[in-house]
Amino acid sequence: MMRREPYVHVAISRKPLADRLTVTDPLLAAQNVSALVTGAEKACPMRASLRLDGATPFPRVLRSLPQTIIYTDLNEFAPDRSK
Repeated sequence: MMRREPYVHVAISRKPLADRLTVTDPLLAAQNVSALVTGAEKACPMRASLRLDGATPFPRVLRSLPQTIIYTDLNEFAPDRSK
């Protein structure tokens, strides 16, 4: 069954970070996507999502829309501004 909403709130899950938003098919079909990722507990899922071979829906977004903008407070993902 395809959902119409671009995301779904997940309050209970077997996965870590059970209280989260997850993307659905309409978001995967979007032409412009921005993501907001905050909190230290999101570092590990963010690292996994940035792997283009990742198994979660977000790597599919990144593969199809490489111009996706990610806003985050996680310093390890900040651009290197020393250049």
